[in-house]
Amino acid sequence: LLGATNLIPGPNSTEMAIHLGYVRAGWPGLIAAGVSFIAPAMVIVLVLAWAYATYGTTPEADGLLYGIKPVVIAIVAQALWELGRKAVKGPLTAIVGAAALSLYLLGQNEIALLAVGGLVVMVIANRQRLGRAPLSAVAPLGLALGPLAAEPVNLAQLFWIFLKIGSVLYGSGYVLLAFLRADFVVRLGWLTDAQLIDAVSIGQVTPGPVFTTATFIGY
Repeated sequence: LLGATNLIPGPNSTEMAIHLGYVRAGWPGLIAAGVSFIAPAMVIVLVLAWAYATYGTTPEADGLLYGIKPVVIAIVAQALWELGRKAVKGPLTAIVGAAALSLYLLGQNEIALLAVGGLVVMVIANRQRLGRAPLSAVAPLGLALGPLAAEPVNLAQLFWIFLKIGSVLYGSGYVLLAFLRADFVVRLGWLTDAQLIDAVSIGQVTPGPVFTTATFIGY
């Protein structure tokens, strides 16, 4: 079951809990397991989001978050380092990874960069069997999607952004941070970098899946 959860997008822990509920008691078990696993964390984060929106600018709240942020940043940095060590298996993946990171920092769409980067590695690694397929057909895709224009906040767009992220995000919730920043900070300007770090920090110190950060941002 754990292997199966790694083949579909979304948080593995949530999917595993829901699947176990289904195995034990069918559809009622699926619903019970899903609600029991997600709802407590969602409620806690919702309360914390309200408290942040109401009291987040007070000296007491600022001091509390100031103490949490360095720990969270260290955890994320360590996770990215371990992920990089596992992902970079040679010069090819190192070069493609560096190019994707550079283009991301220049404002290119992170989903397109992931897709094109994976396709480039696949084509080069299998060039003998693919008859040396040209890379010119796939390389421009990463440059085709630039930053979006700033738009006012609305629930429909918020829903579609999280649906998009949930449909393409695999495994680690730390990857979620890059997706959230690209949409909510860079493209839309709905949050600042400091507010995003606050949301992730609060999500890290609460129980449940990291996806509950979405509840905080939604509030």
